[in-house]
Amino acid sequence: ASMREAVAELASRAALVQASETDLDALGGERFLRKNAASATWILTAGSGAARAVGAHGAVELAALRARCVDATGAGDAFLAGVLAVLAARGAVPGSSAWRDPAVFSDALRVGHMLGRKVVSKVGAVAGLVRLETERRLVRRPSVR
Repeated sequence: ASMREAVAELASRAALVQASETDLDALGGERFLRKNAASATWILTAGSGAARAVGAHGAVELAALRARCVDATGAGDAFLAGVLAVLAARGAVPGSSAWRDPAVFSDALRVGHMLGRKVVSKVGAVAGLVRLETERRLVRRPSVR
């Protein structure tokens, strides 16, 4: 099977799919997701641009936070860790009310961007991940509509 077919197979079984615009473009763009991951929630990133979450909650878009980039190593991983931390803390699983709540996904993108900004501020994938009190509070707070 080709790489595209393998990714399509995985995406068809996923509840959550994360893709950068660059990687997604190589697969055929959002058309690929509509065809192969129609029932999944999508987290779409654009490096220093806006990130989007599209799914049962509707569509949420949030611009990246401005940052002076020293080293981008690990920024995408930190972003996704922030998104997943919020989803897990809020009990956002497929079928739950939190999974359908755009405020949860807005907070998830916000924490993802906050962690991504910290990571790019220092050399190395984790050196910038210090003083995380604000991010921890946002992860734990109840969603406000």
